[in-house]
Amino acid sequence: MIIRGTTPTIEISTDVSLVDCEVIYVTLKQGKTYNTAQPVLERTKETFDTLTETGLTFKLTQEETLALKDEALVTFWQIRARYPNGDAVACDIGSVKIAPILKEGVI
Repeated sequence: MIIRGTTPTIEISTDVSLVDCEVIYVTLKQGKTYNTAQPVLERTKETFDTLTETGLTFKLTQEETLALKDEALVTFWQIRARYPNGDAVACDIGSVKIAPILKEGVI
């Protein structure tokens, strides 16, 4: 769960090592279905706090979590990456719940 207006560290475990990948994207979209979802947030390898053989982490800002709508829409996420030899990989599309807040805005 991500609570709007907070600064959570997102931790994603992977089945394969992405350490040697040239390009990595973590994309979050919101909508009724993933086919109609609109992009909300995208992170790249350069913005990760950690990248290990088994996963990655990055921190979201208040502005980024405030841009997420709460329960009315589904928040989908996915990792896509490309290795130096051109092989591309992707994980299954996941979803995460977004929790509302009472006090809007950056504090």
